Amino acid sequence: MDGLNRETDCTDEQLAFRAGRGCGQSFAVLVDRLGPAILVYLQRRLGNRHAAEDVMQETFLCVHGALERYDPLRPLRPWLYSIATRQAISYQRKCRPLTNVPVDPRDSCPQVLERLVQAEEQETLWNRAHRLLSAESVAALHLRYVEQLSIGQIGQILEKNPGAVRVLLHRARTKLIEAEATVRQSTPDKEASCGLQ
Repeated sequence: MDGLNRETDCTDEQLAFRAGRGCGQSFAVLVDRLGPAILVYLQRRLGNRHAAEDVMQETFLCVHGALERYDPLRPLRPWLYSIATRQAISYQRKCRPLTNVPVDPRDSCPQVLERLVQAEEQETLWNRAHRLLSAESVAALHLRYVEQLSIGQIGQILEKNPGAVRVLLHRARTKLIEAEATVRQSTPDKEASCGLQ
């Protein structure tokens, strides 16, 4: 038990260094510590919990194989998120649909449109982001506002220069703000039609 306490007191970088030298306990603590955040990131990027769990396992398998080359003087989280991002991209390429699903003309009836408006109003910000933005934009937002990584670190993870990351974040925020404004504008009309004004 004393060894476990010693492991949990280590920084992420120290755990990674020890795990790279063959310490299985350090790797287990590292996975327990960082796994939940990686899972949330992948779930937001992929939009599917089961896919995120699979990709998280692949991510930590890659991490385990690469830890012997890890430099403990560099921050671990950007490196780990870079691997997770590459694994997510690989997964998305494998699962890309071959054809588009045709639109059913019956979906334009008023009842379906009403259900879509109601669903839109109940949608969370992350669901809306996932629906409106590219996977890369959702990933950038998550890394910036949830993980609180710097623009430079996000650039390393997404393999973009800092200027491109700033543009990506700006466009993503703008699109979400515009979508929110559209939802708010449609709400008063709906209330008026229902006699709730």
